[in-house]
Amino acid sequence: MTQDPRDLPGGAADGMPPADPVLRRMLDAAPDRDAAPHPATREAILRTAHNAVEPSPLAASKPRDAARPWWKRLWGGTPGSRMPWNAALATVLVALFVTVLWHREPVPDARLDADPPAASPAAPAPMPAPAPALPASPAPSADDSSPAVTPAPRPSGTAREREPAAGTDSRALREERRSAAEADATAKQRATTQRAAKAQAESLAERPEAQSPPPAIAAPPAPISVPPVGEANLAPPPPPPPPPAGAGAPAAAGAPAVAAAPAAGVPPAALARRSLPPAAHPGAWRGWTHLRIVDASGPSRRLARTEAAQLGALVEAAIPPSGSGGAAADAPVPGWRIVLEGARGATLGVLEVPAAPGRTLRWREGTAPSVAAEPPPAVLDALRRALAER
Repeated sequence: MTQDPRDLPGGAADGMPPADPVLRRMLDAAPDRDAAPHPATREAILRTAHNAVEPSPLAASKPRDAARPWWKRLWGGTPGSRMPWNAALATVLVALFVTVLWHREPVPDARLDADPPAASPAAPAPMPAPAPALPASPAPSADDSSPAVTPAPRPSGTAREREPAAGTDSRALREERRSAAEADATAKQRATTQRAAKAQAESLAERPEAQSPPPAIAAPPAPISVPPVGEANLAPPPPPPPPPAGAGAPAAAGAPAVAAAPAAGVPPAALARRSLPPAAHPGAWRGWTHLRIVDASGPSRRLARTEAAQLGALVEAAIPPSGSGGAAADAPVPGWRIVLEGARGATLGVLEVPAAPGRTLRWREGTAPSVAAEPPPAVLDALRRALAER
């Protein structure tokens, strides 16, 4: 089929000059020049060809969107997506991470970097001393033409005495507060120790193995009252050494008077107590500060009173009261040896705890002789377990 010259590029249909004259003559001489298709057929063919070559953007994007999975379409990873799912998920993850890190930390409260120093109460200012009365000046005579001179008042010593008095009062207040704080701390520690010992004894008494009736324990005898030492029981002071050859008689005679002067105004009982060392007073072991544990094998451990709170309570519960217990044998007790030490390392008491199945322990307070006693079974068993754990 010969194509119409108007449909060719450059034909009249395109609004361009006519085609090549040679080509036009060839088309005019073609045998099928008159066999042209119907115009409707030509239009349908051209429309179909145009649609096939130039598809619409909407028709081209629909197959691609249908091919993507639903979770990718929901996630919005396409370039044209406007929903910030990535940023939202990142924000949630950061918040979760911060919550996990902070969840056990205490919430900080508002406070200063450094506590302000406690202001000591101002000492009351002493009352100023009244100014001395000035003597009346004599009346000026008519013949005296010079003006009367008034004597200047002397500076008062109140300003000079105020500063030392304030310093002394503040120092006394500090000393009083310190002593009160130490007394409160000692009372609290003693109460805590007694409560711990009582609770330990009650818990051990409730156990099945501790429910058996303990053996009868003889009641401790009444404490022996020591009468005050009289002046006749005090030993006379030793005679003074003989004076040297060059010393005079007044110096030798004045020595006994000086030695006897301090004892003149002091009661004899106070002098007897003052002459004893700190560890010799009855009950001085209750002021122990350190506890030394010596095993039968040889190694020892030293614990402060704050570190050995429960063990110290059991030791105090096992120590027999003063004046109770019988004479102890000289043979060493196989087991543990507990030494109660004072503030300066002085030995206040030694408690020897026997190993099982022994039930009798030995206690020596200061320089007194050792005594043997048998504590309650619950206390002794608890003390053995605590020593074994140490």
